[in-house]
Amino acid sequence: MICLDVLRALTRATDARNAFVAELERGLRHAPLFDIAIDKVKTALLKPQEEAGARRLVEKMALALQGTVLADTAPDFVTDAFCKTRLCDEPGLAYGAVPEAIAIDALISRAMPS
Repeated sequence: MICLDVLRALTRATDARNAFVAELERGLRHAPLFDIAIDKVKTALLKPQEEAGARRLVEKMALALQGTVLADTAPDFVTDAFCKTRLCDEPGLAYGAVPEAIAIDALISRAMPS
């Protein structure tokens, strides 16, 4: 129901859609995968949406917004890990399924400082 409400709001309130896109655009140029994700969301928001795709659209919106917040507030290695694990073409669905290029030691040190 929430996803359908989001679709309804995006259709009826173009100001809300424009404000959301403006918020996302603050995160541009932090990482190539992030820029691609933002462009995909912007493109999707310009098209009429089917109810069947509401969950997928809202998921993409949430991931892009999470990336924007990380780009603003987190160290670059955290944003990089997020992009490489959540915004890639095939995100790992199992806990710990991450590409080798992730700065695992830095992430663990940040999560569990000595």
